[in-house]
Amino acid sequence: MEITKKLFGTTADGQEVHVYRMQNKSGAYVELLDWGAHIRAIGMPDRDGNIVDVCLGFDDMAGYEKYAGTYMGATVGRIANRLKSACFKLNNIVYHLSANEGKNQLHGGIHGFDSKMWECVMQEHLISFYRNSAHMEEGFPGLMRVTVNFELTSTNELNITYTAMSEEDTLVNLTNHAYFNLAGAGSVAGQTLQVNASRITPVDGELIPTGEYMGVENTAFDLRTAKELGAAVHGSHPMMEAANGFDINYILDGEGMRTAAVMTCPANGIRMTCVTDMPCVQVYSGNYLDAENGKGGAHYGEHGAVCLETQRYPNAANIPSFPSVVLKAREIFRTRTTYAFDLVD
Repeated sequence: MEITKKLFGTTADGQEVHVYRMQNKSGAYVELLDWGAHIRAIGMPDRDGNIVDVCLGFDDMAGYEKYAGTYMGATVGRIANRLKSACFKLNNIVYHLSANEGKNQLHGGIHGFDSKMWECVMQEHLISFYRNSAHMEEGFPGLMRVTVNFELTSTNELNITYTAMSEEDTLVNLTNHAYFNLAGAGSVAGQTLQVNASRITPVDGELIPTGEYMGVENTAFDLRTAKELGAAVHGSHPMMEAANGFDINYILDGEGMRTAAVMTCPANGIRMTCVTDMPCVQVYSGNYLDAENGKGGAHYGEHGAVCLETQRYPNAANIPSFPSVVLKAREIFRTRTTYAFDLVD
């Protein structure tokens, strides 16, 4: 495994950002930024031996800062997804958070983990990012120490391990917001997606779970068998029509490390399998993506990628019937997600 580091650019406020690259003997590679612990690129071989960058991103910091609201490849937290009314109650105390999507909080707030500088340590087979999230950062209680490890294996698996510990009771739900297009660019219409989930959590008009559960059978959200994305994103259902595609939390079948989703590009043979120990995955089909000057000058347009954000139940802090996302003081939160790449005929 070859691991390198070089200067990537400078933020608008003068912080130097570095890009870290892991490359294995097959030529597969992963590039990461210490700003927001972003996945900048994932290069994987196709059936002809060409290396295809299957992860959307930008060539400079200006792109990342301009389109920060897309969370392009970012590590997000403390709480991924949406928290209704940007508040929650814990230990009989109501905490008011920073609101960055109307009156609600999305992906950790105005200055969440996605826009912070992380400390980085390069090891033999992985890259580790560290940061201390201060007490009351974006409104969350407790000093929380966070580590995210990225490991590229010799068999073309990207393992992401998240670890957190807080000095006080708090909330935690960490994920990565990579945008995947297995063809490298253009639409994902010809690519397929399968999700091992029999239920979703329905949402209100602000895309926040209501606390209900809904079976996917006989609905446009049924991805238990692989569906071609071009047709699937235009499925007939009020929630899908309101979101302009998929932007929904799937409750994964089974427990422990198991396959959450499989995405395939028949044109080049690349298949990506998402494996996780998380209970859920947010499927987002880039419904309002409109970013000029992506890598190589590419335009990233509507339905130009799919995000598979493994996560705990969204808005769980405000829905008592959902499994808790509370991290007790001095306890350790740890979870792992793998994006494994191989080829199909």
